[in-house]
Amino acid sequence: MAAGQFSTFSGIPRQSMVRLTATGAVDSTFVATGVTSVKEVTLQADGGALVRGSFQESSTYRKFFRLRENGSFDPSYSRELFSEAAAVLVL
Repeated sequence: MAAGQFSTFSGIPRQSMVRLTATGAVDSTFVATGVTSVKEVTLQADGGALVRGSFQESSTYRKFFRLRENGSFDPSYSRELFSEAAAVLVL
């Protein structure tokens, strides 16, 4: 997983987040739409990711959110953090 401020990665359109294969190629099965910034990522055993950053799509705005294995926003995971949170520890 790579995260930062970018709109393309290796010439492929990706906004702020990209998952790489074992060979370093962009994983075409993971497209994180709506992610506008990433501060921290925790990968989960099911292939999903908990992200501290910014997500905005339609009327949904989050600073802490979960992405499914394919990079789509998981609306069932709804946790809000104070904007002052500097780190997230997932146990």
